[in-house]
Amino acid sequence: MTAKSNTHANEFRSLTLVAQCPDPEEFEADVFKLTDSLGHFNVEESTHFNVLRGELKLRVTYQKQNQSYGELIAYKRSPTSVDGVYLAEGSITGVQDVDNLKVSFLTMLKWQ
Repeated sequence: MTAKSNTHANEFRSLTLVAQCPDPEEFEADVFKLTDSLGHFNVEESTHFNVLRGELKLRVTYQKQNQSYGELIAYKRSPTSVDGVYLAEGSITGVQDVDNLKVSFLTMLKWQ
């Protein structure tokens, strides 16, 4: 589960909790009680790149009717004093031609 807050248009700060969910159906029912919604279903593909500082990933989100959009996300993740809780800060940039960008990055990494 990730809670995000926008600081500027493309900058973000998020708090992520990593936990086991022993009963997904009970969890889903509890979420519905709180929100009156079961949410929506997306399929995401993330490509992580090795970088000197922080983390860099290219995320493609596929929605209904073959629509998709890409985001290049640069961030730094730091553990907190609570096990399984991480603070991430970074920026997100929308990407139009995801496939071309991925090929370009992979080509550049081969040169190093």
